[in-house]
Amino acid sequence: MKNNASISLKTVHPHDRGEMNHVMLTKLEEHWECVDSSITPDLNNISQGHAQAIFIIGEQEERIVGTGVLVPKSTDTAEIIQMSVSSDMCWSSVGTVILHRLCEESIQHGFSHIMLETRTIWNDMIAFFEHFGFHLTREEGLASGYNRCFVLDLT
Repeated sequence: MKNNASISLKTVHPHDRGEMNHVMLTKLEEHWECVDSSITPDLNNISQGHAQAIFIIGEQEERIVGTGVLVPKSTDTAEIIQMSVSSDMCWSSVGTVILHRLCEESIQHGFSHIMLETRTIWNDMIAFFEHFGFHLTREEGLASGYNRCFVLDLT
């Protein structure tokens, strides 16, 4: 069920990180049917591995319903390394609201470009980012498929 109550955004505080990680892992499990944390230990607590990152959470009625993580890559480019929306909030405005905030944060921190990668098989995500203005820059082959790399010009 989609709930259209307002979403509040904030940067992540230490007491929110456990629930933030849960939202991210749950979303990945939906895509992959399982998540092997021994293969990707950084997913168990993504906030510990990225000291310079900007962590945004979307809350509704004191529940985290979406997350976004932005990491500086160079003096003019930041990368969205993670975005997740709770299953019951998919096709609501949560993803758009979080992406807008990540763009605002990028501009405030002096970045002129945002890059991101997503799996080729995630057609809904690709369409979402292209609709927002991201354009494909390259595809990379992986043993388990392909990644598509996108960039958004903020200038």
